Amino acid sequence: APLSRVDWPAANELCAKAGKRLCTEEEWERACAGSERRAYPFGAQYAAGWCVSGVEEGPAPAGSKPSCITPEGAVDLSGNVAEWTSSPVRQGSPQMVVRGGHWAQIEAQVSCMSRDYFMPGLGGAKHIGFRCCL
Repeated sequence: APLSRVDWPAANELCAKAGKRLCTEEEWERACAGSERRAYPFGAQYAAGWCVSGVEEGPAPAGSKPSCITPEGAVDLSGNVAEWTSSPVRQGSPQMVVRGGHWAQIEAQVSCMSRDYFMPGLGGAKHIGFRCCL
């Protein structure tokens, strides 16, 4: 399963140890929506069961839904765990943007355009993980 309950500073550090960094909100959205601005990683319409969404328990092992993939090959950008970004929710805010939604959410909540935020320093949350960028 993807790492979750990882606080923002720890996610930053884990990415740095891997020679990477947390994705910016813009990078995350570009990876999910692609140049054609897809609503979901797999296409224009929500498809129940295509990603880990609308379920009571989670997260699931990364890549466990082969249909939850972008044409470019990125998996699990919709549902499973929401992902920290390196972007504040607005300039000067201590809250950081999380993208992608999580396993219990559906439709617009797990779209490529869905945007939420969480406060670093609270120990993370069971529904938030992270993704590293180069």
